[in-house]
Amino acid sequence: MGSASSAATRELHGTVVNQIDGTALFPEKLGGIERGLRVFRNHDHAFVNQVMRSRNQRRIGVNLRLSESAAGFRLQASDEDGVTASSEIESQRVGADRPAQARRVLERQLAKLGASEFCASRVDLDLPRMPHVPLATLNGLRRGLVEELRRQRARLRPVRVVAHVHNHAPFPERDLSFLGNVLNQKAASFYRRHGVEGIEPAAESGLDMHGRKVMTTRTCIKYEMGLCPREPGDPSHRCPAEPWFLVDDEGRRLRLDFSLRRTQLRDGDRLLVECRFSQTAQRPEEKEGVRTRRSPALFFLLIRLCGLCASVRNR
Repeated sequence: MGSASSAATRELHGTVVNQIDGTALFPEKLGGIERGLRVFRNHDHAFVNQVMRSRNQRRIGVNLRLSESAAGFRLQASDEDGVTASSEIESQRVGADRPAQARRVLERQLAKLGASEFCASRVDLDLPRMPHVPLATLNGLRRGLVEELRRQRARLRPVRVVAHVHNHAPFPERDLSFLGNVLNQKAASFYRRHGVEGIEPAAESGLDMHGRKVMTTRTCIKYEMGLCPREPGDPSHRCPAEPWFLVDDEGRRLRLDFSLRRTQLRDGDRLLVECRFSQTAQRPEEKEGVRTRRSPALFFLLIRLCGLCASVRNR
């Protein structure tokens, strides 16, 4: 366990208590402990271990009632939410030679609801005479009751219905660029309902992305390579002339624009990288004048940038 003591300077000091014998404490360190000092326990190792090993599980209390049916026995249940269910099983009714012992066995076996979400709050035996019921019969009766009670609870579970109220609150912008990611008519109608007049389709729609900014990131290649003009670096490393490009496996190029801006980071000014699609060579499927959709992988080059997996070429 742990203890904390309050000294005359009103400062807290702590130590580990290795053993307790009645009212005697055996702390690991005696520094700062004086006669008359108030000592408080702030850590109970045994209690913490008990909590960590515990298996917290919510159980639903049910009242069970066993009675006779036309062909055997009926087991009924009523849970704490008022949901009821019953299960019947065919069985011969044979009187027990020892009624008191048979009653205890029935109550104990019926209360064993296993790893289900239910626990038996009470077991009532509404029987004219105490029968001898095989354990297999009791187990089947109990399992059938649990399954039926689950079905009844699912059927009667309240469903919360929330009405969606359309509004016409004005959107703060009148025009949306491709950065608004409007890819379908549902999204377009939503923005028009809120006052947006000009809507440019999303980049994935096949929009011509040449010269457009597709990504801004604080992960700066110059900084990672020790070429940042704001940081001291190896004078033998010569920074290649700009512009720089990211080139993916399919030959598409992204021009990198480095701009110094003040950010919310602790070190204040940082170089931000803006990636612009700047592929100049035509791809084979574009030579015939056929418009094709851009690969979505193009717009996830941030992974390459963060891992410095893309090749940086000086053009």
